[in-house]
Amino acid sequence: MQLSVTLAQSDKKPLFRVLLQEYLAELSQFSEVDQDYHYFDSYWDDTQRWPYLIEIDDQLAGFAFVNSWSPSGQGTDFAIAEFIGSRAFAVLLGNHPGIFGS
Repeated sequence: MQLSVTLAQSDKKPLFRVLLQEYLAELSQFSEVDQDYHYFDSYWDDTQRWPYLIEIDDQLAGFAFVNSWSPSGQGTDFAIAEFIGSRAFAVLLGNHPGIFGS
């Protein structure tokens, strides 16, 4: 099994929009979710936000949005804002060693 976690370029934005809508729809089964993701474009425009594409054996397996914002207000280096693709979790964390917020 070949796992790949790569920083997504702007040409992948349409794919991310579809993945994000599917992800938010899934989350909305458990609680109220704002379907209008206000920070979407920021993951390609802001130097403190990173969109990752996750593939296994060259097949789409998920995505992740990582940023440097601490939702708890406590000191963190990075936060995973959105993530789907559990087998890639360890690889993603390895790309950003440091303290993560939850």
